Amino acid sequence: MELLNSIVEELMTACAELPSVTERCEYRLNLYASIFNELLEMIKFWPTDRKDPFLLSADFNEDMEKEDEEKDGVKATLLSYAEEIENKLERKHVDFTEQVKSVVANFGGVVRVEGNDIVMPANKNIDNALFYKLKTVLQLVAQRNIAYNRGLPSGKIDRTRLYRAPTSGAIFNFKKTHYQLHNDIVLLVDCTGSMAEPNKWAKTEVIYQTLFMALLAYNRNARIFAYNERNDTCRITEIYKNGQFYSVMPHGRTASGEAIIATALNLKQSSRKPFIIHVTDGAANWGCGVSDAIRYCKARNIRLLTIGLECDPMNKTALAEEHGEMIQFVNDVDQLPTVFKHLLSSTRYH
Repeated sequence: MELLNSIVEELMTACAELPSVTERCEYRLNLYASIFNELLEMIKFWPTDRKDPFLLSADFNEDMEKEDEEKDGVKATLLSYAEEIENKLERKHVDFTEQVKSVVANFGGVVRVEGNDIVMPANKNIDNALFYKLKTVLQLVAQRNIAYNRGLPSGKIDRTRLYRAPTSGAIFNFKKTHYQLHNDIVLLVDCTGSMAEPNKWAKTEVIYQTLFMALLAYNRNARIFAYNERNDTCRITEIYKNGQFYSVMPHGRTASGEAIIATALNLKQSSRKPFIIHVTDGAANWGCGVSDAIRYCKARNIRLLTIGLECDPMNKTALAEEHGEMIQFVNDVDQLPTVFKHLLSSTRYH
């Protein structure tokens, strides 16, 4: 402390008298440098960051470089075994295959479908402008709830509390309006091979994350699932938990029928109609097909709404034939609020 205090006077007086910022900075630098070696001798034995090059000897730095090379080698080895370890892990995933077969006509075409919990954290990519537009659209179909906070010292006069005027004066209230979607809502995202193009997947992530956050603002129980294909299995993965988005790698064929039915099986029976909002870029090319899934959703009174993202003409035709008026197509992200509004208006929400 004595060494550090020895430069305080110069910092407060001589440094402050210099006219320019550059001169003052250079003066402080030279002042600190003049005592650094002496200070280092006093503190070099303190516990510190072992990677700080200023507090380590050259020999120790060389040892660290060798250690880092060894770590890189270990990391490469672990990555090479990652897939093998994954294949050998004893999993407890829910297998929906038999349940799906029991509810479809084309049970011979049903592919294996199961739940999955192998995910990787995803960055939060929310388009704020799109988010507020989608919230406005959802507010039109949400139920309005009004709550009053009464007995306040300021606000709007509450006629039922006027008797308090001569005593406490707490004769005011505050009216609060909030909106809520009571229906169960699940967002189902196509993460198959056709989504694997980097630009397309990045745009899709922004769209589904923004749409889901808008849904979550009015329904805290909303959920989001993604589906892809790995090892001849359609995998269903929940990609939002405890405030964190997760992601899976776009890969494989598109078993939309199995994915929709497996998602519907996850829904609880309710007096209000549940909604599945399916985001895809094309028709199913694997499995039992979507027609059985649509019939199953109608039988269970589930509203299946589909958003087609950047679909080519062939897929647009196929999807339109399958879903009828319950599908809308989006070629640009700015179209989503209007398209989503039309999609919601095509069905009775409540």
